[in-house]
Amino acid sequence: MYKFNIVEEKDGGWRFELDGINLILDGYSYRDGKHWIKNPDRAIAFFTLNGNMYSISNNIGQYATAEELYNSIRMQYVSFTKTNNTGNNLGSIRRSA
Repeated sequence: MYKFNIVEEKDGGWRFELDGINLILDGYSYRDGKHWIKNPDRAIAFFTLNGNMYSISNNIGQYATAEELYNSIRMQYVSFTKTNNTGNNLGSIRRSA
């Protein structure tokens, strides 16, 4: 289980924060050691790096839990921060012929 910092927003939504990544959910329930998203198709995940925001939408409801949504964007976050250390955010992207 991840130790999210969970904050209730003024509009009634929830922000989950962990290691520079944010999730926005309109509701959740906790069971079986996971945070189940109330409306998975309305959840988003994002992070900001060097003034740029990177995000993913869960608009097809692919991820049922905050943990799954977090894992999906975490891979991108690690990739971007790894390549960003060289000064090039796109350093690991290659085009195929």
